[in-house]
Amino acid sequence: LAEHFRLQIAAESFQVEDNHIKITVSLGLATVSGDMLVKMTATRLLEVADQALYEAKQSGRNRVVAWQKNV
Repeated sequence: LAEHFRLQIAAESFQVEDNHIKITVSLGLATVSGDMLVKMTATRLLEVADQALYEAKQSGRNRVVAWQKNV
C-alpha cells in the first residue's frame, strides 16, 4: 500500500503558480505481529518507523523502508 501511494505521488504533476512540478515521498513503516503486539509500545513503534524513514532518506529518497518484527 505504501509503495502504491509513493508511485501515485511520483506520477502526478502539481501546478504551483505557472509551474508544473513533480514531487516524491519517502516513507518509513513499522509493523508488528504475534507476541510483539502486546510487547511493543506505541512510542517504540513510532521510534522504529522514524528510523525506517531516515533510512529511506539516507539510501536515496523516494522509497519505502519497512521495519518488521514477527514473533
